Amino acid sequence: MGVFTIWHSAYIYYTSSARMHLREAQWRRHYHIPSTLPKMHDRFLLSKVWQNQQHVLAIDIARMPPMRIENVTKIIRRFAATSPYAGYTQGNLYLMYAVGLVFSDELSVFWAYARTVRLVHRYGPSTPYGTHVVPDWVIAHAPAVLDRDLWDILIRFRWLYIMFGQTVSTATGLLATWDYCLQGEAHLFSLCAALLLRGHALDFDACESNLERATLIIGQNIESTEHAAALISQAQLLLR
Repeated sequence: MGVFTIWHSAYIYYTSSARMHLREAQWRRHYHIPSTLPKMHDRFLLSKVWQNQQHVLAIDIARMPPMRIENVTKIIRRFAATSPYAGYTQGNLYLMYAVGLVFSDELSVFWAYARTVRLVHRYGPSTPYGTHVVPDWVIAHAPAVLDRDLWDILIRFRWLYIMFGQTVSTATGLLATWDYCLQGEAHLFSLCAALLLRGHALDFDACESNLERATLIIGQNIESTEHAAALISQAQLLLR
Protein backbone atom coordinates (compact mmCIF):
# COMPACT_ATOMS: atom_id res chain seq x y z
CA MET A 1 0.00 0.00 0.00
CA GLY A 2 2.95 2.30 0.55
CA VAL A 3 3.35 5.15 2.98
CA PHE A 4 0.23 7.24 3.49
CA THR A 5 1.47 10.08 5.65
CA ILE A 6 -0.71 13.00 6.65
CA TRP A 7 2.35 15.13 7.49
CA HIS A 8 4.52 17.30 5.24
CA SER A 9 7.68 16.21 7.05
CA ALA A 10 8.91 13.67 9.55
CA TYR A 11 9.79 16.21 12.23
CA ILE A 12 6.82 15.16 14.37
CA TYR A 13 8.45 11.84 15.34
CA TYR A 14 10.06 12.85 18.61
CA THR A 15 10.18 9.43 20.21
CA SER A 16 12.65 6.65 19.51
CA SER A 17 12.00 4.28 16.65
CA ALA A 18 11.75 1.27 18.96
CA ARG A 19 9.21 2.99 21.21
CA MET A 20 7.12 4.08 18.23
CA HIS A 21 7.07 0.52 16.85
CA LEU A 22 5.94 -0.78 20.24
CA ARG A 23 3.21 1.86 20.47
CA GLU A 24 2.03 1.12 16.94
CA ALA A 25 1.75 -2.58 17.78
CA GLN A 26 -0.21 -1.81 20.95
CA TRP A 27 -2.56 0.60 19.22
CA ARG A 28 -3.08 -1.84 16.36
CA ARG A 29 -4.23 -4.46 18.85
CA HIS A 30 -6.49 -1.95 20.59
CA TYR A 31 -8.18 -0.76 17.41
CA HIS A 32 -8.48 -4.24 15.83
CA ILE A 33 -7.60 -2.85 12.38
CA PRO A 34 -9.63 -4.68 9.65
CA SER A 35 -8.00 -5.76 6.40
CA THR A 36 -10.11 -3.60 4.07
CA LEU A 37 -11.51 -0.09 3.79
CA PRO A 38 -15.28 0.46 3.56
CA LYS A 39 -16.53 1.25 0.07
CA MET A 40 -17.97 4.66 -0.68
CA HIS A 41 -19.96 6.07 -3.61
CA ASP A 42 -18.52 9.00 -5.52
CA ARG A 43 -21.92 10.68 -5.62
CA PHE A 44 -21.42 11.55 -1.95
CA LEU A 45 -18.89 14.17 -3.09
CA LEU A 46 -21.72 16.08 -4.78
CA SER A 47 -23.93 16.16 -1.71
CA LYS A 48 -24.71 19.26 0.31
CA VAL A 49 -23.78 17.29 3.43
CA TRP A 50 -20.21 16.80 2.24
CA GLN A 51 -19.88 20.40 1.03
CA ASN A 52 -20.81 21.66 4.51
CA GLN A 53 -18.44 19.27 6.24
CA GLN A 54 -15.63 20.11 3.83
CA HIS A 55 -16.03 23.79 4.76
CA VAL A 56 -15.64 22.98 8.46
CA LEU A 57 -12.65 20.75 7.67
CA ALA A 58 -10.92 23.55 5.74
CA ILE A 59 -11.26 25.88 8.74
CA ASP A 60 -9.77 23.25 11.06
CA ILE A 61 -6.86 22.39 8.74
CA ALA A 62 -5.82 26.05 8.66
CA ARG A 63 -5.10 26.06 12.41
CA MET A 64 -3.34 22.69 12.65
CA PRO A 65 0.35 21.83 12.10
CA PRO A 66 1.27 21.40 8.40
CA MET A 67 -0.68 18.43 7.05
CA ARG A 68 -1.12 16.81 3.65
CA ILE A 69 -4.56 18.15 2.87
CA GLU A 70 -5.22 15.62 0.11
CA ASN A 71 -4.56 12.64 2.40
CA VAL A 72 -6.46 14.08 5.35
CA THR A 73 -9.43 14.92 3.13
CA LYS A 74 -9.39 11.44 1.62
CA ILE A 75 -9.74 9.84 5.06
CA ILE A 76 -12.37 12.30 6.28
CA ARG A 77 -14.38 11.94 3.07
CA ARG A 78 -14.53 8.16 3.30
CA PHE A 79 -15.41 8.35 6.97
CA ALA A 80 -18.21 10.87 6.35
CA ALA A 81 -19.61 8.79 3.48
CA THR A 82 -19.63 5.49 5.38
CA SER A 83 -20.43 6.49 8.98
CA PRO A 84 -24.13 7.39 9.18
CA TYR A 85 -24.00 8.36 12.86
CA ALA A 86 -21.54 11.23 12.29
CA GLY A 87 -19.60 12.97 9.57
CA TYR A 88 -16.85 15.48 10.16
CA THR A 89 -17.40 17.74 13.17
CA GLN A 90 -15.26 20.69 14.23
CA GLY A 91 -12.40 19.45 16.39
CA ASN A 92 -12.19 15.94 14.93
CA LEU A 93 -8.89 16.86 13.27
CA TYR A 94 -7.22 16.77 16.70
CA LEU A 95 -7.99 13.05 16.69
CA MET A 96 -6.51 12.66 13.22
CA TYR A 97 -3.38 14.46 14.45
CA ALA A 98 -2.66 11.88 17.15
CA VAL A 99 -3.53 8.91 14.94
CA GLY A 100 -1.20 10.24 12.24
CA LEU A 101 1.69 10.33 14.69
CA VAL A 102 1.51 6.55 15.03
CA PHE A 103 0.18 5.12 11.76
CA SER A 104 1.44 5.86 8.24
CA ASP A 105 -0.80 3.65 6.07
CA GLU A 106 -4.26 4.64 4.88
CA LEU A 107 -6.00 1.56 6.24
CA SER A 108 -4.75 2.01 9.80
CA VAL A 109 -5.22 5.79 9.85
CA PHE A 110 -8.81 5.43 8.66
CA TRP A 111 -9.88 2.76 11.15
CA ALA A 112 -8.06 4.26 14.13
CA TYR A 113 -9.58 7.64 13.36
CA ALA A 114 -13.07 6.23 12.79
CA ARG A 115 -13.03 4.23 15.99
CA THR A 116 -11.69 7.13 18.02
CA VAL A 117 -14.48 9.35 16.72
CA ARG A 118 -16.97 6.68 17.77
CA LEU A 119 -15.29 6.51 21.20
CA VAL A 120 -15.71 10.24 21.85
CA HIS A 121 -19.03 10.67 20.04
CA ARG A 122 -21.16 10.89 23.17
CA TYR A 123 -19.04 13.74 24.54
CA GLY A 124 -19.73 15.91 21.50
CA PRO A 125 -22.42 18.39 20.39
CA SER A 126 -25.00 15.67 19.68
CA THR A 127 -25.33 15.08 23.44
CA PRO A 128 -27.89 17.58 24.80
CA TYR A 129 -26.96 20.22 27.34
CA GLY A 130 -27.88 19.03 30.83
CA THR A 131 -27.02 15.40 30.14
CA HIS A 132 -24.63 14.36 32.88
CA VAL A 133 -21.99 12.46 30.94
CA VAL A 134 -19.07 13.31 33.22
CA PRO A 135 -19.37 11.41 36.54
CA ASP A 136 -20.07 13.25 39.79
CA TRP A 137 -16.74 12.16 41.27
CA VAL A 138 -14.90 14.06 38.52
CA ILE A 139 -16.99 17.22 38.94
CA ALA A 140 -16.33 17.03 42.70
CA HIS A 141 -12.71 18.06 41.99
CA ALA A 142 -13.82 21.28 40.25
CA PRO A 143 -13.96 24.56 42.19
CA ALA A 144 -17.48 25.79 42.90
CA VAL A 145 -17.37 28.58 40.32
CA LEU A 146 -19.89 27.09 37.87
CA ASP A 147 -22.89 24.80 38.14
CA ARG A 148 -22.65 21.12 37.37
CA ASP A 149 -24.15 21.35 33.86
CA LEU A 150 -21.65 23.98 32.70
CA TRP A 151 -18.68 22.05 34.05
CA ASP A 152 -19.98 18.94 32.28
CA ILE A 153 -20.19 20.60 28.88
CA LEU A 154 -16.84 22.41 29.22
CA ILE A 155 -15.05 19.20 30.19
CA ARG A 156 -16.68 17.27 27.35
CA PHE A 157 -15.93 19.77 24.60
CA ARG A 158 -12.46 20.96 25.65
CA TRP A 159 -10.98 17.70 26.95
CA LEU A 160 -12.93 14.56 26.18
CA TYR A 161 -14.29 15.22 22.68
CA ILE A 162 -10.85 15.98 21.28
CA MET A 163 -8.92 13.62 23.59
CA PHE A 164 -6.88 16.46 25.12
CA GLY A 165 -5.62 17.53 21.68
CA GLN A 166 -5.67 21.22 22.65
CA THR A 167 -4.30 20.58 26.13
CA VAL A 168 -1.06 18.61 25.64
CA SER A 169 1.39 20.55 23.44
CA THR A 170 4.16 18.03 22.74
CA ALA A 171 3.77 15.02 20.46
CA THR A 172 5.39 12.69 23.00
CA GLY A 173 3.19 14.01 25.80
CA LEU A 174 0.04 13.67 23.71
CA LEU A 175 0.88 10.11 22.69
CA ALA A 176 1.58 9.15 26.31
CA THR A 177 -1.77 10.67 27.23
CA TRP A 178 -3.49 8.60 24.55
CA ASP A 179 -1.68 5.45 25.71
CA TYR A 180 -3.35 6.06 29.06
CA CYS A 181 -6.76 7.07 27.68
CA LEU A 182 -7.08 4.06 25.40
CA GLN A 183 -7.14 1.79 28.43
CA GLY A 184 -10.76 2.76 29.09
CA GLU A 185 -13.29 5.49 29.83
CA ALA A 186 -12.39 5.59 33.52
CA HIS A 187 -8.87 6.63 32.49
CA LEU A 188 -10.30 9.48 30.41
CA PHE A 189 -12.31 10.68 33.39
CA SER A 190 -9.40 10.39 35.81
CA LEU A 191 -7.30 12.67 33.56
CA CYS A 192 -10.10 15.24 33.71
CA ALA A 193 -10.11 15.01 37.50
CA ALA A 194 -6.34 15.45 37.57
CA LEU A 195 -6.58 18.55 35.36
CA LEU A 196 -9.28 20.01 37.62
CA LEU A 197 -7.05 19.46 40.64
CA ARG A 198 -4.12 21.02 38.81
CA GLY A 199 -6.32 23.99 38.03
CA HIS A 200 -6.64 24.90 41.70
CA ALA A 201 -3.00 26.07 41.67
CA LEU A 202 -3.47 28.55 38.79
CA ASP A 203 -3.17 32.29 39.27
CA PHE A 204 -6.69 33.74 39.22
CA ASP A 205 -5.74 37.32 40.17
CA ALA A 206 -6.56 38.68 36.71
CA CYS A 207 -9.94 36.92 36.57
CA GLU A 208 -12.95 39.13 37.15
CA SER A 209 -15.66 36.47 37.09
CA ASN A 210 -16.25 32.82 37.91
CA LEU A 211 -16.58 32.07 34.20
CA GLU A 212 -13.09 33.49 33.60
CA ARG A 213 -11.74 31.28 36.39
CA ALA A 214 -13.38 28.23 34.87
CA THR A 215 -12.09 29.16 31.41
CA LEU A 216 -8.55 29.42 32.78
CA ILE A 217 -8.84 25.96 34.30
CA ILE A 218 -10.37 24.33 31.23
CA GLY A 219 -7.83 26.04 28.94
CA GLN A 220 -4.76 24.66 30.70
CA ASN A 221 -1.79 23.85 28.49
CA ILE A 222 0.54 20.96 29.34
CA GLU A 223 3.69 22.27 27.71
CA SER A 224 6.23 19.53 28.37
CA THR A 225 6.43 15.76 28.32
CA GLU A 226 7.46 15.83 31.98
CA HIS A 227 4.29 17.71 32.93
CA ALA A 228 2.24 15.24 30.91
CA ALA A 229 3.85 12.36 32.80
CA ALA A 230 3.10 14.06 36.14
CA LEU A 231 -0.52 14.57 35.08
CA ILE A 232 -0.89 10.90 34.15
CA SER A 233 0.63 9.87 37.48
CA GLN A 234 -1.91 12.05 39.30
CA ALA A 235 -4.72 10.64 37.19
CA GLN A 236 -3.67 7.10 38.09
CA LEU A 237 -4.02 7.97 41.77
CA LEU A 238 -7.57 9.26 41.14
CA LEU A 239 -8.63 6.34 38.92
CA ARG A 240 -11.96 4.73 39.85
